[in-house]
Amino acid sequence: MLKKILYISICILLAACMSPRKMVVRGMYDAAIYKAVKKIKKHPSREKHIQAVTDAFRLANQANNDRIKFLRQEGRPDTWDEILVNYSALKMRQDVVKTLPTNVLNRIGYSFIDYDKEIISSKQKAADYNYAHAVELLKTNNKADARNAYDELMQIKKYYNSYKDVDALIQKSINIGTSYILFKLENKSLIQLPPKFEDELLKISLSEFNDVWHNYDTRTVSGRNYDYTIWVKIKLVTFTPESVKENSYTETKDVENGWQYALDKNGNVMKDSLGNDIKIKKYKTITCTVKETVMKKSASLIGTIDFIENNTNQLIKTNPLTADAIFDYAYATAYGDKDALKEETKKKLRQPVPFPSTPELLLMAVETMKSASKSIVSNYRSLFY
Repeated sequence: MLKKILYISICILLAACMSPRKMVVRGMYDAAIYKAVKKIKKHPSREKHIQAVTDAFRLANQANNDRIKFLRQEGRPDTWDEILVNYSALKMRQDVVKTLPTNVLNRIGYSFIDYDKEIISSKQKAADYNYAHAVELLKTNNKADARNAYDELMQIKKYYNSYKDVDALIQKSINIGTSYILFKLENKSLIQLPPKFEDELLKISLSEFNDVWHNYDTRTVSGRNYDYTIWVKIKLVTFTPESVKENSYTETKDVENGWQYALDKNGNVMKDSLGNDIKIKKYKTITCTVKETVMKKSASLIGTIDFIENNTNQLIKTNPLTADAIFDYAYATAYGDKDALKEETKKKLRQPVPFPSTPELLLMAVETMKSASKSIVSNYRSLFY
């Protein structure tokens, strides 16, 4: 896409810098016509621009008419789309040129041609072919054919807002052509997971991956045949024991504690330049002892995320999956003057909490597992047809 945008940008830039005559030489007939017509309207007597329009108009029309003639002689029913495109190009080009002054039109040999009848006819024949082809494709009940039928039907929608039962057939093509993917959990470890674990995991949001041909479910929809299953398989659950570590330390701080007069060597109060007594601040050191307690406990869930093609029960991709839940809590108790403590130490002065139970710890791992699973699914969406 980036390359295409860059290519178009370069073409626009080149067209902006090129004269209509150079555009004609390079076969950029319509661009030459647009630019020359604009210039002629400002300067009607510019011969070089009139000549550029004359040549470009003749050559472009000849190319379209030659292509139409060939396609008609070939007689294939699937070429009416292209015939329509060529007639539409002739009409649009004529609409641009006919805005020129009459005297200029006379000079370039302009003669109005009514293309509407041919456009209407070729549009109808193109739609008829698209419709008939789509109907035949849908009879196979094949996903690839259904998606091709969808393209044919959407082409008709470009021509006609309402055409036979196209809307119903579009929905039918989507129903047949869509791949349905189910996200599921399987616990293959020896540890029983909390009842809420699966419910929480299946709250994973995969709907953002849905598109016209792919639908992701985390709950089985009755009557729906799933083409693929994404299995989250937990194979091993490990725990670290509850750990409590204590540490004591003291922090100090110097704070103001009144003042005293500054004395000279003779014991007299010293004066500043304005004759005022000089005062010196006095300080004292305050201390506080801190008892810090660090509590730790963790759990790890290890497994895989497997992508299964259901029709053949084939494993098409497997990827390792891990999720950790870590309880790491620190609290502290202070003994002494708390004003001596650093700000970060003061934040630790809080109440102790109990260790989470094993089920609670496992539930803490769900969010990590959801995030990891979603990232893996996103990376391998191309596996699904």
